[in-house]
Amino acid sequence: MHTTMQCAALTSKYDGFAGNGPNNKVMIKVSAYSVGNMTLKCFDYVDRMVKMGEGFSEAEAQMYMVTRYTTAKKEWIKWKKMMNAVSKSDMRMDTLLNLVVYKIFEEGGLWDQGTTWEKAEIMALKAFLKDKKVWDMNMKMKNCYSENSCGQISGWFTPRGVSNDAADMKNFQVEDQENVQIADVDTNLDFFNDYEKEMANEENIKKSEELTKMILAVLQSDIDILKMIEEGKNPFEPQPEGHISRILTADEDLVWDLSTDTVNALNPG
Repeated sequence: MHTTMQCAALTSKYDGFAGNGPNNKVMIKVSAYSVGNMTLKCFDYVDRMVKMGEGFSEAEAQMYMVTRYTTAKKEWIKWKKMMNAVSKSDMRMDTLLNLVVYKIFEEGGLWDQGTTWEKAEIMALKAFLKDKKVWDMNMKMKNCYSENSCGQISGWFTPRGVSNDAADMKNFQVEDQENVQIADVDTNLDFFNDYEKEMANEENIKKSEELTKMILAVLQSDIDILKMIEEGKNPFEPQPEGHISRILTADEDLVWDLSTDTVNALNPG
């Protein structure tokens, strides 16, 4: 555009595209179609560069996470040992509770250990991305949703020509390049920030602790019920003093005893 205007200025016939504007300024007539097409091309170019930056950063993050296999395997081995112990157990309810439920949900158990490990891995990944400076191709298309509503691109073009920002897309880059955070750029890695915040949320931590206590309380109640059944007691009804009862097992040989007792006899049907 700037070159075209310079060439036209060499002639005296510039009134076809220039005229007097407000405040004694020269009004330049520019094809809206041409500017729109130019803006569209630039928007497409920036969009592709942003996506390429995203892909680059995500690939770097994935390769880094592959190198963390050893630490992840240590966590997996803990769970594997727990399941091996279960496979060799007597499978009684109290045994399973001790080997699985309490092993996972008790304070400092596998759940807490896994959460601690996961937080540490997220922080390690963020530190890696920052130290490696993979942000060179990452930018932020803030408030720039289409070629028709992108002030950052339309601002490149003026009657005096094209801004130098168009060459390196400077106005799309993060201002503080030495302290770039994941949330500062358009990337699918943003979820690490969101996930970290949710894990550190005091309300969520409190809810998870309350839910764990409720689960353990219910399971403890189930254990008490099973013990009463094993002792031949009805856990749902108060038992009279001196009452004797027993459990009937599946391998016992049973026969009918048709009784007229309406109190202690069973009422089938």
